[in-house]
Order: sequence, then structure tokens, then C-alpha cells
Amino acid sequence: MNPEVAQAVERHVEAVEAGVRFSASGPLRRCPCGVVIANRTVVAGKVINTQRRKFCFTCSPFGNGNGQKVGRPARGRKRIAKAVKQEDQRRLRRERKRRLIEMFGGKCSKCGYSKCFRALEFHHRDRKGKEFNLSVLGYTCRWARLVKEAAKCDLTCANCHRELEEERSEN
Repeated sequence: MNPEVAQAVERHVEAVEAGVRFSASGPLRRCPCGVVIANRTVVAGKVINTQRRKFCFTCSPFGNGNGQKVGRPARGRKRIAKAVKQEDQRRLRRERKRRLIEMFGGKCSKCGYSKCFRALEFHHRDRKGKEFNLSVLGYTCRWARLVKEAAKCDLTCANCHRELEEERSEN
């Protein structure tokens, strides 16, 4: 066993022997009145994050109102700003992919397909020289870095790309 893991297990065992109770996400906290405070609690049908509470609901000077609601969507201006940012990123990715495809001839190097640019993909010739996957990074890194990585690839349609990957996995 790894020495660090062994030390962590030893500390955990000592804490349990000392009377500390643990939940799935860490040690349980206690209110000064002795009530155990869970990490999440259901109040009025909603799950509330209570990880930072120092008091139970009965002792709290704020009552039920000082828990963070889990999974609440952003409201108002924040939600609109987030949607605008996401749309701008989608537009940037599409434009950059389209520019890269045009730089590489605009058609599949294997079969010549060129109808839909979204069906065209970049296939790395050599996996060992690959710094990052173009589609995972989402075409959002610096343009020079993107072009440098794309130069290590062949432009293929989705079908030909799957065939090439299948051949590579069989070898």
C-alpha cells in the first residue's frame, strides 16, 4: 500500500475511534446544541447545501434561509450573459473549423466528400506526435497552435475517419 494512503487510512481510523462521524463527503459537523449537520438537507421539497452551516435549523438566527439551493439555474442578467458567451464560443468554434477546413482543401482526403463541413474531421496521422485532440479543445486555443496541430492531421469525412481508426485499432 502507498505510504500516503496508509497514513490517510490511519488518520481516519484514529478519528473514528475518537468519535468523529463521517458522511460520504467528509466529517459530519455538529451544532453547539449537539445536533449533527448533514451536507445536504431537504427543506420545503428542495435540496439545500448545508456544508458551511455552523448551526442547525432550530438554533440558527436565520432559520431555514441560510442554505444554498443546489442546482438552481442562473437568473436574470447572469443567465443571459452566460447564454451569450456560450453562443459566441459556438460561433467561434464553427468559424475556426470552417477556416481550417478551407486551408486543408475543403474535402475528404480519402473519398472527396465536401457537402457539409460539420461532417469533416481531422485525423492524426501519428498518435505519438499529437499534443491535443482538435475536437476536444474545441478550436478555442490560439490560432497558431491550432494550425500547427492541424498540420499533423489529414482532413477526412466522418465515415472515412471511423474506417481509419478501425484499421489502426486492429493493428
